[in-house]
Order: sequence, then C-alpha cells, then structure tokens
Amino acid sequence: MKKTILYLLSLTLVINTILGGCVYNPNKNDGFLSVLNKNETILQAFYWEMGEADYPEEEKNLWCLLVQKAPELSEVGFTAVWLPPANKAMGGKRDVGYATYDLWDLGEFNQKGTVRTKYGTKEELENAITALHNDGIKVYYDAILNHRMGADSTETVKLSLNSPDKPGQTILAWTKFTFPGRKNKYSDFQWNWQCFDGVDWDEKTKTSGKFLFEGKSWDYTFIWDDDYLMGADVDYENLEVQEDVTNWGNWIINEIGFDGFRLDAVKHIDSRFINQFINDVQKSSSKDFFLWEKHGLKI
Repeated sequence: MKKTILYLLSLTLVINTILGGCVYNPNKNDGFLSVLNKNETILQAFYWEMGEADYPEEEKNLWCLLVQKAPELSEVGFTAVWLPPANKAMGGKRDVGYATYDLWDLGEFNQKGTVRTKYGTKEELENAITALHNDGIKVYYDAILNHRMGADSTETVKLSLNSPDKPGQTILAWTKFTFPGRKNKYSDFQWNWQCFDGVDWDEKTKTSGKFLFEGKSWDYTFIWDDDYLMGADVDYENLEVQEDVTNWGNWIINEIGFDGFRLDAVKHIDSRFINQFINDVQKSSSKDFFLWEKHGLKI
C-alpha cells in the first residue's frame, strides 16, 4: 500500500501556496478552523491512466482507495485534494470524466452501460469525502461545464449563415439529452439543441466540422473568439441552462459535501456565466474555493 501512495504522489500535480483559507475540522461547530498562516497543499489525486493496464489494481476504485489513504495524506501534509470529474461521462466506466454526459449522475444510475463511474459509485464517493474531511482534508470537484457528449438521440438542426462550416444547411446533431436512467431524480431538465450553440459532428453526412446553430452565436469569453472546444457546446445565454447548472453547483457543495471547484477550460465558457455561477454558489455556502484552468495566459 505504501508503494501505491508514493507512486500516486510522484505523478500528481501539487499546488503548494499560502492560500490564507481554512482547514475543514468536523469537531468545530462551523466545520472550519482558521489557518491564516498555514501553508496549504493541494494534491491532484488522480491521473489519466489510473486503473488501466499494468497500473496498481487498487486504483480501479479511487473512492475506496482515498478512504484508506486519507490518514496518510493528512500525515504527509496535504490539506486538500483535487478529485477528477465524478459525474457520468460518455465512455461510462472507462471514461476519465471529461466527456460530460450527466452532471447529476455521480455513479448512481444505470447510464452509458454502467452504474459506477471509472472511480466508483456515488455512495463510495460520499464515503471518501467523509473520510477526507475527518482527517482535515478539503475536497475539490473538477467541473467540466463547457460541453456535453454522448447524447441520447439526434435532432435536425438548421445552421446559421455565419456557421464556419455548412452555413445555412441542415444537419443531424447529437443534442437530445433525456437521461432515461436517472428518471428525473435531482433534476427534471432535459437538454435539446436550443441548450447549445453548436456541435462538431453531422450524423446525417458522417462528417466533422464546426457547426454554429441558427439563431446562435458563440459565447462571450475573456479570450475573444475562443468559445468552441468540442462536443455539444453549452449555450450559457439560455436561462434554463443557467438555472440547472447553478442548481447542480449548489447541490455538489451543500448536499454532496465538496468544498469547492476546479473549473475546466474556462477560456471556452461564457465569462458572464462563470462570474454568475461563482457568485450564486458562494451565496449558498461559506465554502468559496474556485480554481480555474487556462493555458497560455501571460501574467
């Protein structure tokens, strides 16, 4: 077991900085202990090939492994862990988590050919969060909010005259997300093409491209004209989309027990929504840690 934890540490991204924040303390009434002068350290507790090929067998169940390793992680000085995307993704139990299918399915429903995610079940995830908290370690969720993949069915959609590819034409797009396995638990919102700005695949002609839907425009991002990345690009000007994703963020913090977020690919997401999302989640909880990914930013 010692070999596994050392192996994990050698392959993780460690952020070691003075954050001036709080360490979770379940013995305090408010749950937190002020540590303004403590040097906090975040552990990226996963890597892409985890649990595959010749890598350690125990890594196939990350949530269970973290329950075992929580005391050890605390002992060596980690004050927080960055967990992978815990929701159901397009590739089911083989998916690392970045091809978001259903944010509300944390390994609880039979979708994409599996109940569990690559890392375990929802119950095992909650056990891991409890164990880490009991050892004074905060837990951050890697949130993939930019796109959706693995739709349940296609829709016929007309493209904008400004579409980079096939302007004004009609395509068959994978944009209908009904989440049949979840049966409206937690959220009854179902996604269709109006929840997205565009896609990168036309099922009718089996061709790839950059397809902007009629009546849509790429979202306003802090890196101009850098919205589209992959899959079905989420339209954060859609008020129903804003509401569902914000409700999910509050649920992750207040019900599931995470302490904050790492926001993936923020340069591709509507900056106004990111600001609103952070503000709304902070209003519902005293947990206010947000870290975002942006490659190539000069400071």
